[in-house]
Amino acid sequence: MIIRFEPLVFLKINKGYFALSSNVTIMAKLSQKEIDKIRYLYIEKKLSQNQIVNLTKHSICAVNKYCKGLRSRSEGCKLAHTQNGMYKLTNEGRKKLSDSGKAMVKRNKKFWTKPEREFKIILNSIDIGVKFPDYVKEVFDLKDDDDPTICFQYPVQRYVCDFVDVNMKIVYRVNGDFWHGNPILYTGELTKIQKHNQIQDRNCKIFLEKRGFYVCDIWESEIYWNKELVIGKIRAARKKANPPVLHTGNTGSVTQVAHDWSKRLKELWFKKQKEKKKKKIIKCLVCGNGFIPDKKTSRYCSIICSHKKLRRTKWPEKHVLKKEIDSMSWCAIGRKYNVSDNAVRKWARNYDLM
Repeated sequence: MIIRFEPLVFLKINKGYFALSSNVTIMAKLSQKEIDKIRYLYIEKKLSQNQIVNLTKHSICAVNKYCKGLRSRSEGCKLAHTQNGMYKLTNEGRKKLSDSGKAMVKRNKKFWTKPEREFKIILNSIDIGVKFPDYVKEVFDLKDDDDPTICFQYPVQRYVCDFVDVNMKIVYRVNGDFWHGNPILYTGELTKIQKHNQIQDRNCKIFLEKRGFYVCDIWESEIYWNKELVIGKIRAARKKANPPVLHTGNTGSVTQVAHDWSKRLKELWFKKQKEKKKKKIIKCLVCGNGFIPDKKTSRYCSIICSHKKLRRTKWPEKHVLKKEIDSMSWCAIGRKYNVSDNAVRKWARNYDLM
């Protein structure tokens, strides 16, 4: 009998009252027909617990209680990967995600960082124009500067660089102080992401310099507080990056910025998903059923079969074990099969003989 008083619930048990909090809900007892329906949907129809909750309108606690232990872990993992196309993204879904991402970026104007926008303003102040890829211009309604000589988001093989002067082979990298670990500001122990980014920056610089590019690093704090230093770095880079070794002939007569690099940028930004190789069906070493292995080393269709293979002693049949339990003690049965008495009890529990 339950007597409810706000804000507490009093439960009467054996002539005594026990107070419960008012937000406690007592789960209704299900009938055997409802339990059988839940188990049928879970085992035969192979529905998830959330789907059963939506279909039967029972609580998740009740569904979990009556479904617990009916499906092995391996079966649940296989079902999760195959049910309703989970973890599988179609081309239509990719297009929707891409369109929503573009709309969000366009709405928030975050297609490039604030230091990059400020660096472009500095370049324009010394009469250096910037050219954007056609793909970026279509999405974000941008226009190229008059007489552009520097490309924004220009790919050099596998690296997409911030600003690249293709004619003079100069790469301007605009680095954030925290994310790239400015050595002037961060003199102590660096974080894990800072160490990772510094290693990436060093590898990128070595890669670009081997291909004849001059790398000029611009820090975020320099753009905000010392613009004259940034202008000096740009002019020094333009002087250093014009040796006869790198450029043969007249480099200023023909421009190399006329072509569009949008196609290459799309390939690097939106890489195509690799096609997965079809796995061969192999036979389980224990039960002989065919299955698709998750790993190259998989030889069993389920955890149950793998446990059977690891058994040192072959289990007796159920009817044989039942006769032996009726006529012998646990220790005697264990001595017969060269196992402990606890192992025999385990067999009996597995066969529902206890």
